[in-house]
Order: sequence, then C-alpha cells, then structure tokens
Amino acid sequence: MRRRKSGIHPFKRSDIEYDRPNPIHASKQAISQYAERIASKLKFKPETDLEDLINSLGGELHYLDPEKLEATEDGSILVHGEGDFEIFLSNYTGILRDRFTIAHELGHYFLHSRQGEIAIQVERNGSDRLEWEANWFAAAFLMPADQVKSKFKKYQSLSVTATYFQVSIAAMQVRLETLGLL
Repeated sequence: MRRRKSGIHPFKRSDIEYDRPNPIHASKQAISQYAERIASKLKFKPETDLEDLINSLGGELHYLDPEKLEATEDGSILVHGEGDFEIFLSNYTGILRDRFTIAHELGHYFLHSRQGEIAIQVERNGSDRLEWEANWFAAAFLMPADQVKSKFKKYQSLSVTATYFQVSIAAMQVRLETLGLL
C-alpha cells in the first residue's frame, strides 16, 4: 500500500485543503436516476470488479487496519482532485458490505466532490443528509430499479436477487421496499 506522509492524516497531501462537503439536497429520485446513469456510462454490471472500476476512474482502494489507527469505523474517501481519489475500507468487513461501501464512497465522489472539482474528506460518522445521499447513490448504482424489478419478478426470492446483484440481503430488502416490491 502506498503511503502519503503529510499532516495528521497519513494520506492527506499538504498542498491541498480538504473540506467536508455539504449535501446537494437533490431528491432521492434524482440522485437515484443520476447514479443509474453513471453506472450505465461506466458499463457497470453486478459482476464488475469494483477495484478495477475505481482504478479506471483514477482512484485507489486501501484496506486499513483499525488497530493501527488508520481507519474509520466503516469507509471513508479522500478526493485530491479530478481522477485522483482514495477510498479506505476496514479489513474487518465482508465483500458484500465492502461493495456497498465502495459504491457509497463513489456517491461522495460523483455527488459531493463533483468528480474531483472539490477536494473533500468524508469519514462516515453517523447518519446525516450527506450520508443519506451517498447511500441513495450506492443503492441505485449497485441495484438499478428496472433490473431489480425484472430479476425479483423472475426469481421471486429476496436472497437470490441479492445474490445476483452481489449485495447483502439487508441492502436488497431496503431496495425492494424502496421500490414498493416488498
């Protein structure tokens, strides 16, 4: 893992001022539609390797050890500039949770940094509008509405549909409820 040494946070660059961004205050529907357009533009499919996708956008994934005081409880992002960002994940979470966390952090990248126009640092700490927006983005990015409706109709199973989209049963349950399918 590459280390950047500057300031208190070992990954921050000393020549960049990072801000915690403000929510964009778009509707859940607008954010979901935007996320689906981004996923389509990136040719994202459930089988897409998210680390490869992050790398193709100029980002890096880091799995950090909380015992070394490197990580937040669950995911964070540093956006240094356009096509230059880092997503941090705990070593103590599973692949399905990591997929959602990565998509959530992409939500911050696309929504709140405007794809790197604004240097930001976001560490997940609680639940506020900023985090809701990133969650809405992640859900729609990983589980596009029309595809979820089609697959759920075909499989008639929460767990099989979750498996198809490579998300947790809890994430799929929330998505199905949001779409009025449960």
